[in-house]
Amino acid sequence: MGIDLGGTSTRAELVDESGVLLGRGLAGGANLRSAGGGLVGAADAVRTAAEMALAAAQNPGSSGPGDVPHDVPRNSPHDVAHGAPHDLAPRIAAGRHRPRVVVVAASGAGPARHDEVAEAFRDALTDICDRVHVENDLAAAFRSASSGGDGYLLLSGTGAVAGRFRGGVLQRRADGLGWILGDTGSGLWIGWQGLRAAAADLDGRGPRTELTGLLVTALGVSPVTGDPCQDLVRRVDDLAPAQMGSLAPFVLGVAGHDAVASRIAERAGRALVTSLDAVIDDAGTDGAGTDHARTDGLGRPGGTGETAVRPDAATTGMPEKSAGGIPHEVVLAGGVLSHPNPVRDAVLAALEDRSWRVVTAAEPVIGAVRIAQDLLAKGL
Repeated sequence: MGIDLGGTSTRAELVDESGVLLGRGLAGGANLRSAGGGLVGAADAVRTAAEMALAAAQNPGSSGPGDVPHDVPRNSPHDVAHGAPHDLAPRIAAGRHRPRVVVVAASGAGPARHDEVAEAFRDALTDICDRVHVENDLAAAFRSASSGGDGYLLLSGTGAVAGRFRGGVLQRRADGLGWILGDTGSGLWIGWQGLRAAAADLDGRGPRTELTGLLVTALGVSPVTGDPCQDLVRRVDDLAPAQMGSLAPFVLGVAGHDAVASRIAERAGRALVTSLDAVIDDAGTDGAGTDHARTDGLGRPGGTGETAVRPDAATTGMPEKSAGGIPHEVVLAGGVLSHPNPVRDAVLAALEDRSWRVVTAAEPVIGAVRIAQDLLAKGL
């Protein structure tokens, strides 16, 4: 079984030895840094998603046919069992669908908190599976679109992070620090910047922007105080950080004609490319002495991040190929980079002259399933 613990939802998929999908489960968002509820809420979400996937496997009629390839749509009403039986754990313990391994991929399961997160998830799942393996969300996103070899990941969803993989193992990461310290260029960051721009418009500190009306309407801001800006403050005070990410589509939707939204999208693109620059290697160089530790978002040393995103092939610092002469593979992942929008366009423009192979990640839960399959294949 693979489980993707995300900021807006938690998804589980159970497959048999040949990869046939037996059941899916869905629970609420449980991103450890942004969705609220803390580790207890995250463990509950993981348990709920796992139980639903197992219930679907035990009762195939509750979630549609079990023999479903991984390229089918995953948002149909039949994807999820509508509730797990209370006596599910005993049935699984004696049943043929008990998972040999469950891989949980979670944002927030990096080195800073890995041990406590892993312990909580093992406690939540130990009675319904043989073994629990906890990975960070980068590994699952990369594996969803990669054979598990060498390459890079650039992810922008609720959070934002870049990673370098060698032999399928994460060697270096940049950002992914949570919205207080980083996650620059993420959906949450884009929504947050949109709110700041709307507030600046309302109190006269910033330029007029279409975002103001869009976000005030989207949030259902009530005219209570007589001051539109203070009304916005009242509403934003009630927002969980992850909810700001839901505002990103409004920003990106008008970036083509609204100057303020356009600048936010441009800044997001530059920030993401800067994070990718930072993971070229551990020393911040590509092996030829080019310093990537401080760039302008195009791989050029010493920049402020306020220049255009499209690179000049003569000045970009990123090497075009790996040491073996093979074009670098970059997996783009997360809601912001998985669909056409100005931020994705900016990132693609920054990569197009570098002869890098760019692929778009599948759903992270697929990567978690593949990691589980890899572990079993290796006898781990």
